[in-house]
Amino acid sequence: MKRVLNFLMVGALSAALLLPAAYAEEGPNAQCHVREKGKDKKKKSGECTVTEAGGNIWILLKNGESITLKPGKKAEHFRDQGDKVARRSYEAGVAVYKWEKKTIRVNTDSS
Repeated sequence: MKRVLNFLMVGALSAALLLPAAYAEEGPNAQCHVREKGKDKKKKSGECTVTEAGGNIWILLKNGESITLKPGKKAEHFRDQGDKVARRSYEAGVAVYKWEKKTIRVNTDSS
């Protein structure tokens, strides 16, 4: 019985770790615009892949940078390697993720 439980736990953990990679293979599904605080220019803007599952959010930028957001204590709040991130939705298909020193605007509306 213990072996069966260990096998199931390893399988579930493997599936959870591979989930973002499986979605990333599908290709870009959004436009992301990264802006550093105090800078006028958008940095690292363009197509990106955004995946949301189990409260976690993965953002893969076109330059290969990957961001993993884990749920915070409040609704619409997340953690990125310990940094606080707040999400605001302004219209259908548009969300803005705000860190202390950067902002990422994600547009998943294909129209």
